Amino acid sequence: LFNSMDEGYCIIEMIFDADQKPVDFRYLEVNPSFEKQAGFQVKTGDPVRGNYPEIETHWFEFYGNVVLTGEPIRVHVQQHPNSMGGRCFDLYAFKVGGRDSRKLAVLFTDITQRKETEKALRESEDRYRNLFNSIDEAFCIIEMIFDKHARPVDYRFLEVNPTFEKQTGLHQVTGRRALEVVPALEAYWLEFLGKVALTGEANRIINEAKALDGRWFDLYAVAVGERQERKVAVVFNDITARRNAEQALHRSEERFRAMFDRGPMAMYFCDATGAIQEFNPRAVELWRWEPQRQGRNEPNFGPLKVYLADGSLMSHADNPIATVLAGKLPAAPDAEFIIQRLDRSRIPIIANFAPLRDGWGEISGVICCFYDISERKQSELKLRNAIDAAEKADRAKSEFLSSMSHELRTPLNAILGFAQLIESGTPAPTATQQRNLEQILKGGWYLLALINEILDLALIESGKVTLVTELTSLADVMLDCRAMIDPQAQEHGIRLIFPRFERPWVVETDPIRLKQVLINLLSNAIKYNRPGGTVTVECGQHPPHALRISVRDTGAGLAPAQLAQLFQPFNRLGQEASAQEGTGIGLVVAKRLIELMGGTIGVDSAVGVGTVFWIELRLAAAPPLVLAKIDTAGPARASTGAPVRTVLHVEDNPANLELVEQLLARHADLRLMSVANANLGIEFARTYQPAVILMDINLVGISGIAAMKILRADSSTAHIPIIALSANAMPGDIVQGLKAGFFDYLTKPIKFDTFIAALDEALAFSLTVASAANQAGVDINLKALGP
Repeated sequence: LFNSMDEGYCIIEMIFDADQKPVDFRYLEVNPSFEKQAGFQVKTGDPVRGNYPEIETHWFEFYGNVVLTGEPIRVHVQQHPNSMGGRCFDLYAFKVGGRDSRKLAVLFTDITQRKETEKALRESEDRYRNLFNSIDEAFCIIEMIFDKHARPVDYRFLEVNPTFEKQTGLHQVTGRRALEVVPALEAYWLEFLGKVALTGEANRIINEAKALDGRWFDLYAVAVGERQERKVAVVFNDITARRNAEQALHRSEERFRAMFDRGPMAMYFCDATGAIQEFNPRAVELWRWEPQRQGRNEPNFGPLKVYLADGSLMSHADNPIATVLAGKLPAAPDAEFIIQRLDRSRIPIIANFAPLRDGWGEISGVICCFYDISERKQSELKLRNAIDAAEKADRAKSEFLSSMSHELRTPLNAILGFAQLIESGTPAPTATQQRNLEQILKGGWYLLALINEILDLALIESGKVTLVTELTSLADVMLDCRAMIDPQAQEHGIRLIFPRFERPWVVETDPIRLKQVLINLLSNAIKYNRPGGTVTVECGQHPPHALRISVRDTGAGLAPAQLAQLFQPFNRLGQEASAQEGTGIGLVVAKRLIELMGGTIGVDSAVGVGTVFWIELRLAAAPPLVLAKIDTAGPARASTGAPVRTVLHVEDNPANLELVEQLLARHADLRLMSVANANLGIEFARTYQPAVILMDINLVGISGIAAMKILRADSSTAHIPIIALSANAMPGDIVQGLKAGFFDYLTKPIKFDTFIAALDEALAFSLTVASAANQAGVDINLKALGP
């Protein structure tokens, strides 16, 4: 038995020093397995140190302790790498013989292989444990519980990883039963896991876990261990986000499929060769041709002919599908084409072509979208025709208004002009004649005001009124308005109260049009006031950034029904039979003008108290420096005794010629030359070099504008100021006339004071030009001096 046993066995005798410390031992007997496992042959009876000097000290300490205590001991010993190959032994030593015996029996086995296996198992277990704890998938090992009929009724969690707890929200479940942790666990989970445990076959399931907030899991289960252990390893992932994305993608695909199949736009897809692969019903309906099904390689427009917007047949170079497939963008993303169908009918379309790309970004096809614009084209044609008709009507209206203005102003010029001549002539008219003249002038000026207001309203409503917006001092506007309205107030016995401006109010507006509105409001406040009444003008800031100007009167006031009709054209609110003149247009014009200037106008009134008209305009910052007004009035006309100066009048209407002739006859320092056509006027200007030329516009043959340009181009007459005196009184006519080069532009009927003031300014300018020319000894061009 001693010699045949697999374990190494030996009898040794310990050697101690005087202090009872083990210093050596000798082998008394060994079996073959000992020598085989130790790897050397033992010399019995000799001390070990002499034969084996490399023996490690721990062997002496270990053996000596057994001898001295008499207690057997088992230990695992790992040899030094340089001793016995570093092997590991399972060693059991016990004392033999009497009490004083120094002998030991030692039984040991080489467990190096077992230790290496255990180490490998531990390392493997550590690796899998780390994997188990660190993987993103939820992982658990469970033990199934069956009833006596082998039906799964529950399971117990044996182990779970952190991801399991994170995904499920279940914590500290190890050792607990599933129904204890999740009472609402669905039965299909037990059936699925029980089947895996019983059959030993791995399985996968994707399902919704209603007990876990309705989330979706991709679950894989496999049996582990022996079949009777009923253990299952479960790996699963929360795929709720992926599932929701898939469902959203599916719904989106359904929506786009519905749009593709039932939408109003014709659509089809071409592959990388340009062949039609898929098309919708609208395309078939629009083309009246059904492309072949997939794989038949229909060309991208099939047998249909395509024309460009200019009517030319589309060539391959123009083909937008080929352009997109070549990696370029069409010249126009939304291009207009004309399609000729198989029945030779043609339809206009808007087409869009976009590239389809594969996962590598390469162009794999083209999506083509077409929209029938036949109705739109018809609507555009109708709209174009309507616009042309409206523009034609507008031109006809403008021409009519211009013609009407001219035709009415020409006789009015004679009526008012000669009436003014008689009124201011000598001998003075009798009292009866004076009353008659006043009625003529009153009616004439009223008719002129009516013409002006009608033309003004027509221009505003046609959108052709021109506003010149600038920073305007309200104090200056009020000063001018007071000067213009004061005579009317004195005539009616009305007291005017204007505000005193303690600070500079500045608005951004057209000052001329603002004065027009204010004069209208002030005039109405005077006309419809009570005798001895008051008109008060007030100004103040209206939050946040507006300026309110109010015109308050002490008249009879307006009833609510009258206020509702206030801004209606030609509606004088029952004042038609009163002694006050009016057209019923002024307030309408005022409202339109204020709105065009970005402001608002309103009215408050109480019967028996009076009326307040107010306007609000946007306030502007005052300029850092306000310059004083420059007196632009020309020098006074030369008094009697001064050299006589010539005025040339070009006019084909005898009455107008006679009117100007009689008016200038009162001024001894002026000599009038009159001619009836432009050609003669040009010759007279060149020959007699008049100081000023009065030029009608509508002349027979050459017009007044053409004659003026000829005179401007001639160096001998270029310096002569030319005043237009015309019945063409539309604002556009005046602007164009001044731009063309007239020194001034006066409209008929003429007012004597306005006419004389303009003539004085032109005469003064002519004198200045002549003086400068004499000093310099050169000709001076009027254009170089400006108007």
